Amino acid sequence: MKTLRALALVASLTTLPLIAAGCCCPIADDLEDASPELPTLPPEPATTAEASRTKAPPWASEGDREAPQPHTIFHLFEKAAKTEVAAAIDRDLLVCRIAVEGRYDVFLAPDLSATLTLGDRPPFTIRGTEDSNDMLASAPLVTLKAGDRVTIAVADRDATGLEHIGEVVGAVEAIPFTLSTDKIQVECRRLDRDGVETELSRANRAAEAALKLVPERFEGHPADSDWGYTRTGIGFVKDEVLGMAAVVGWADTRVGQWIDHIDKLDARWREAATISVKRLREGLPPARTPVVFEAEGVKLTIEGVACGEEALASLRANPAIPGIAAQRVKAARCLARVAVENTGMRPINAFPMINAIGELHSLRFVEPDGSLSPALFVHFESEATEPSSTLDPGQRGVAILVTQGDTILADVDQGARLLSVTGRSGPVFLRVLQRDRNP
Repeated sequence: MKTLRALALVASLTTLPLIAAGCCCPIADDLEDASPELPTLPPEPATTAEASRTKAPPWASEGDREAPQPHTIFHLFEKAAKTEVAAAIDRDLLVCRIAVEGRYDVFLAPDLSATLTLGDRPPFTIRGTEDSNDMLASAPLVTLKAGDRVTIAVADRDATGLEHIGEVVGAVEAIPFTLSTDKIQVECRRLDRDGVETELSRANRAAEAALKLVPERFEGHPADSDWGYTRTGIGFVKDEVLGMAAVVGWADTRVGQWIDHIDKLDARWREAATISVKRLREGLPPARTPVVFEAEGVKLTIEGVACGEEALASLRANPAIPGIAAQRVKAARCLARVAVENTGMRPINAFPMINAIGELHSLRFVEPDGSLSPALFVHFESEATEPSSTLDPGQRGVAILVTQGDTILADVDQGARLLSVTGRSGPVFLRVLQRDRNP
């Protein structure tokens, strides 16, 4: 096992030169060190990585629950170069640059992911940017001492999975440190508690600035891909609060106060979105009513919905559902049968793998509170003699859509959830049926 080498501060940037065209996160021009006159948050004792995981909010991604990645990570990496060498760190911020040699995609640079195991801390994975031979990764509340083992495994994300590139393994001698193989170079730096508190105050000010842009009144926008949530600006506040958690973790009470405030904003948004869904639903025809898309030459009718293992058993056992579609079915909780008729003058294709029926696309279920979940198109049954994904003019077929995650189509009143289908003129909405005995 190799020993991680302590870096001389003057050589830290020349040891692993940053690739201007490939480095993931540009540094903002206004990210200067906080001046003494700028307000800072009162310091608090550091929490722990385990406590941070348990306090992460539901809106944090799986990776950000363990190690939130801030949009200022390049700035943090540069600032950490000024921190003195230490034989051990206790709940400090660790920022690493990971670079790989070689080509792993046919035409472009790799899409890197790195799984880090730092001492006794459980392994966690961080996704780098697309098409880059290097990435930055950070983790708050890191504790390391001389002799602790560090492992960093690197992979290239492909459409069908991860291609393992290699890993570096070593024992800590001091921090910062480097480690390398013939394929991988790693440089890790630390930001001490004083630096962490300065960066926390900076992120807090950014969150306050984002909060000022949040409107007092929210409205749902059915034509938007997220029902208008982006317009609220809440997402930008979340980004800045994530930047706070990136340096001190989610369990810090100063971060927790922001999470509580965001919860209240999200609750206000759900109330507004629920009203807009209800108004939209009241103007729609009854469930089972065919909807004709004149310009696309397609007529759709939701025939039924079924949920649970019994309803999904035959679909999961269907050998005609291959590959990624089969994985979608495996994780499904409900299915919907949608009758499709070609009312146009030309053949149309129904493609499960790209979630499209002719020119109709972006199939989504709309929850009563305006939240959206993909309606995953997994199978198509044509009335043609031979199995086909093509419908000639006048022919009919049935598209099988499934839902995953927390979506349960049958647990609400008839038609309370909607199916959104986007055509040339924008999204069109159909009522979704309550559970049928034989969908």
